[in-house]
Amino acid sequence: KRRDALGMLAHGDLEEVYTRSKAEMISLIQIAMGGQCAEEIFIGDISTGPAGDLLYATNVAAQLVGAAGMMDTLVSFAAVQGNTFTDTNLVGRVLGDPDGRRRVEELLQEQKLAVKGALEANQHLVAALRDALIERDELVGKEINAVLEAAAAAGPPPRVIDLREAERVHAGD
Repeated sequence: KRRDALGMLAHGDLEEVYTRSKAEMISLIQIAMGGQCAEEIFIGDISTGPAGDLLYATNVAAQLVGAAGMMDTLVSFAAVQGNTFTDTNLVGRVLGDPDGRRRVEELLQEQKLAVKGALEANQHLVAALRDALIERDELVGKEINAVLEAAAAAGPPPRVIDLREAERVHAGD
């Protein structure tokens, strides 16, 4: 199903959606930032893998900032006609405006920090999903929930304390 992709997260709505709340839009950005944050935490580097997710997150952020009146401005960049602000599409208009670009960047950076914190705090859940994916090759819907519920019930593994480090700290007192 994922064809040439190394991995893929697909999500959709159970019912047809005509409008989204600000919280839903922010959640979509956070979902999109998950891959890049996971690479940073678990690999220590980032790759081009999450580039499509970043594109999606940027589009959603531009809608929040420049069309939906959800980010401290009621100016709609969708009202701009013609080739003003360097482009005719909404994202181009928002990113072509210095204040719009700053707002999009701040929103993306804030959400990336939130996602990174959540992943760091729940590494045991990520590890459980990783292990299940290695075992099964694919997880869908209820399977994902079952893996997460089992891992949450088991709780995080005990914290390993390197006693050699404790001795060095103590010796320095």
